[in-house]
Amino acid sequence: MIERKRITAITINHRRPASSTEIDQLAESIEQVGLLNPITVTDWGVLVAGLHRLEACKRRRRTMRKFR
Repeated sequence: MIERKRITAITINHRRPASSTEIDQLAESIEQVGLLNPITVTDWGVLVAGLHRLEACKRRRRTMRKFR
């Protein structure tokens, strides 16, 4: 099941800091080829995997989809 979720509604718990350079490169890649690996969140909107992808999408103001 795919469900749209606002990226601003995703909660980020304790994670390692995201590299600004990597985020910029990833944002450009997402713009060119799309998001190849989904960002994983729980049913409650807590980030499980994909911090760099999430931050890259925030820079591109994208809407995330939730996959089950």
